[in-house]
Amino acid sequence: MDKLDDSEIDYKQQLINVANQVSNVSSTVSSGSYQISSNINKVDNSLGTTNLLLFILIIVIAFNTLVKWKIATKKEQGK
Repeated sequence: MDKLDDSEIDYKQQLINVANQVSNVSSTVSSGSYQISSNINKVDNSLGTTNLLLFILIIVIAFNTLVKWKIATKKEQGK
C-alpha cells in the first residue's frame, strides 16, 4: 500500500512540475510577445518619420527643379 501512495505522490509532484514549467513558458512567451509588439511600434514610428522626411525631400527637389526651369526659360527669352 505504501508503494501505491509513493507513486501517487510522485505522479502529483510530476503534474505540479509540468504545470510550473507550462506557467514559465507562458510567461516567457507573453514577455516575448510584448517585446515584439513594442519593437514593431518603434519601427512603425521610425517609418512614419522617414516617410515624412522623404515627402519633404520630394517637395524640395520639385521646387528646385521648378526654379531651375524658370531660370532656364528666362535665359532663353533673354537671348
